[in-house]
Amino acid sequence: MLEYTGIRSLNVNEWSIFNFHRDSSFVRLKVDGMSSSIVRKIGSFQVISPLRIDLPDFEKPNERRLDVIINYPIDRLDKSVYELKYFEQDEIQIPEEINLESEYGRYYTVYLKEGDKLIVDERFTLFANKIPIDKYRDFYQFIESINNHKKKTVILIK
Repeated sequence: MLEYTGIRSLNVNEWSIFNFHRDSSFVRLKVDGMSSSIVRKIGSFQVISPLRIDLPDFEKPNERRLDVIINYPIDRLDKSVYELKYFEQDEIQIPEEINLESEYGRYYTVYLKEGDKLIVDERFTLFANKIPIDKYRDFYQFIESINNHKKKTVILIK
């Protein structure tokens, strides 16, 4: 399950594949389980580092020599639901939503608290495109701005 969910030490209770068709270009996977690896304790706080969509790797601008050709769009969507009833909580600080758009693609993350659940909805779209080498630095900055956001975003439980 690590390669599908990105979670280490996941105890899977149940998993299923939805709306699968042999000609489909995507798979919807639902996993229900528990993990202690996404929560860590720092002082009197508990910190949840939400699961994140993996982005494609690209070379740094000074290493890139050729144009980038993306023949087919890349579209990744993830919705994670965290049960907060297992935490003793006085206050939960959730990040603000982020919405980045450029000529190369889109990225957004929305955090919603509904009762004792926290929902993290994340989507990344990279358009089919030919990116000339002289525009590669802009493209790389778009990807890096997403990566920087993902590294800094945590849910803080006091």
